[in-house]
Amino acid sequence: MKEAATESSPADVGPADPSAPRIERRTPLGGLIHAVHAVRSWFPPETGPAFWLGWLRARVASDRRAAWVAVGMAALILLPRLGSLGLWDPWETHYGEVAREMIVRDDYLYPHWEQAYFWSKPALPMWLMAAGMLVFGAEGAPMGEPLGAWTVWGVRLPFALIAVGAVWAVYRIGRHIRDPLTGVLSALVLTTSAQFIFIGKQAMVDMPFVGFMTIGLAFFIEAVFDRRSDRPATRAEKGLALGAVAVAVGAQVAIIVRDISVALTFNPLGVLKRSSVGVNVVTAVVLAYLLVGLGLWAWRVTRLSKQDCSLIGFYVCLGLAALSKGLAVLLIVPPAVVLYVLFSLDVDVLRRSRVLWGGALFLLVAAPWYTVVSLFTGRDDEGKTFVDRFWLHDNFNRVGRGVHGDRPEMGYYLEQLAYGMFPWSAVVPLSLGFAANHDPDDPRPEVRRTVLFVLLWAMWSYVAFSFMRTAFHHYILPAVPALAVLVGYWLRWVADAPTERLRGYTPLLVLMVLAVAARDLISDPQHLVSLFTYKYDREYPRDINPRLFLQILVSASVTAMVAFYFLRQKGSALLAFIATAILFGTWVSHYHFNMLSPHWSQYHLWKTYYEEREAREPVYAYQLNWRGETLYSRNTVLQIKGTGANQRMRRLVDQPGREFIITEQSRFHTLKNVLSPDKRNKLRILDRSNTKFYLCVVDD
Repeated sequence: MKEAATESSPADVGPADPSAPRIERRTPLGGLIHAVHAVRSWFPPETGPAFWLGWLRARVASDRRAAWVAVGMAALILLPRLGSLGLWDPWETHYGEVAREMIVRDDYLYPHWEQAYFWSKPALPMWLMAAGMLVFGAEGAPMGEPLGAWTVWGVRLPFALIAVGAVWAVYRIGRHIRDPLTGVLSALVLTTSAQFIFIGKQAMVDMPFVGFMTIGLAFFIEAVFDRRSDRPATRAEKGLALGAVAVAVGAQVAIIVRDISVALTFNPLGVLKRSSVGVNVVTAVVLAYLLVGLGLWAWRVTRLSKQDCSLIGFYVCLGLAALSKGLAVLLIVPPAVVLYVLFSLDVDVLRRSRVLWGGALFLLVAAPWYTVVSLFTGRDDEGKTFVDRFWLHDNFNRVGRGVHGDRPEMGYYLEQLAYGMFPWSAVVPLSLGFAANHDPDDPRPEVRRTVLFVLLWAMWSYVAFSFMRTAFHHYILPAVPALAVLVGYWLRWVADAPTERLRGYTPLLVLMVLAVAARDLISDPQHLVSLFTYKYDREYPRDINPRLFLQILVSASVTAMVAFYFLRQKGSALLAFIATAILFGTWVSHYHFNMLSPHWSQYHLWKTYYEEREAREPVYAYQLNWRGETLYSRNTVLQIKGTGANQRMRRLVDQPGREFIITEQSRFHTLKNVLSPDKRNKLRILDRSNTKFYLCVVDD
């Protein structure tokens, strides 16, 4: 008898009981995925607009309230502590000293630097600085004493106010495209962009140029793309239009007439030598043209429409932009309009722009000062007349041949935009694509035309400055306001339905661009400073380390965005991205800029000198040409540079008494070896708070 089988073969096993409980075996990765899905199930996916959109819309429901919100944001970012930090070398101190000499020499027509005329930049930025200096009492103290305590406020405030005006203009453009909320988002993008913040807080010619151009283009868009502007102008609108013309032209007339009349009254021989009879004849013709032009405008103002008032604002701002940085505004605006006509076939925009009388108004604002100084024979410190220096060298040669600075390649300004608009730069490609395709849910032709014009403004700014043979990082600033409008427009569109519009590879693209830009900023924070300074190889301060803050900010923001995205809370992910930009912009303005200032300004060194000196002991600048030494000494510092500088330095220090010397740190040992043996041990560093310079003293 066979033994019963103790084991069952596979064929003997019946089907599994379906009612029996299943035992799942998960890998650690599978368990993690299961946990993520379990957590996701706790959060139902968002539907409809982002949760914060309704809250924000309710608070900017009216145009007036939204405009104040935009202006308030800009003021909070740009104005606090504006005048408590020193002026930066070399641009702020260079232009500031030219403005100060306008006051001292009582000559606002012919800019002057040290011992010669200054022809590198137009006069408007220096006029703004001089006006601020007069108001804040920069020259109130006797010669030999430091500048007035409120000087920096006087120098920078006009430029910061123009930057606030540019933010208001961006709001107006965004509001015209869709609604006040779009305008506020566009203003937020511009206000929190690092390059705009840095330049908006400084007295550089680029802010009047870009600021007035942006304000003018806001008026242009309102005039030619808004059919409602055909209504008759109100009395206030007419008054503002005529007032703008009167101020822009009248100030120049006053300066020209005053300078010529003073010279004729008190020094007739001097004016013939200085200006020549031809200049005076042409000046008389220019003044006659101005008076006739103002008379015609005064007559026409009684018949103005709202569109006419907006166009007057446009052409006046274009003229002021030309008085800030020469032909640069003509390199941007007219080609952008021509490209718009070619792409849209909207030839009627030329008629709506009133090009003929608008061009006359532009010349009425921009031409008087240029005409007078172009005929003036005075020379700058390189022996060049205004025509040679400004028109030929600083305009045409800078475009065609290249004069100092970098030589741009295709990606040169892409890199600066990535840093200068961080983190918004991560969504710039998406915003450009959205603008090119246009919102299919908005059929209004005026919106389509406006978006196309702003898109061409941004793209042409990039192309135009990339073709120039001279490049600085801040040259791309004219594109930033236009890109801010497009990013604000895209944000508004996405916030309406984030679940539908943040899908596919869109979040991945944003994170990739954000990660690359963040990596560069963390590895080399010098990228931020180089957005608006002159020497890009200048040593970064050793006592400033923004890497930890940037690492925490980027890590926290990316973690929050990814977490919200996987939890299907895409509106919250978008809000986390916006919050990152606000935190970064606030940090840039109110911490990073403040920490950098003592190293890019000579203010603290000169403050130490004025506190330590006795009986007006002399101060020398050894092999120095950074401009701050001239401004902060009120042009009393003795410059020791060039051929024979070492021998001269030795003779001066050998004289009895203490001497103060300011020099670059890299030249300190050379300076010490130059001195007589008995003076070397008496040389000591008095102030080493600046990474670039030392303030030294040679004890008696």
